[in-house]
Amino acid sequence: MARKRISRRKFVGDVGAGLAFTIVPRHVLGRGHRAPSDTVDVACIGVGGMGANDVKGVAKAGANVYALCDVDEHQGAASFTAFPKAKRFKDFRVMLDKEGKTSMRSPCRPPTIRTPWPG
Repeated sequence: MARKRISRRKFVGDVGAGLAFTIVPRHVLGRGHRAPSDTVDVACIGVGGMGANDVKGVAKAGANVYALCDVDEHQGAASFTAFPKAKRFKDFRVMLDKEGKTSMRSPCRPPTIRTPWPG
């Protein structure tokens, strides 16, 4: 069976026409609606203490706080009550295994761990 030759111009035109239908303009969704591609799903690890400020900052920036994880329910209570729709976890490994749809994962660590180690 002979292969049909296609020009580069025809290929680019066909691909461009196909992509035009996958991008939804904002006016089609209506005012006040966000496109799904504009939403970032975030899973936060260590949401008590200073981690609570990180969660608030991420939510204030417009991200969807999808899952929260803290080993101490008392420490993470403020974040758990501030985001009642977020799924709660005690073990970050279980959260990472079950919640694969997150766009971003934010572990809250002490500053000493964030500093690069000489090596």
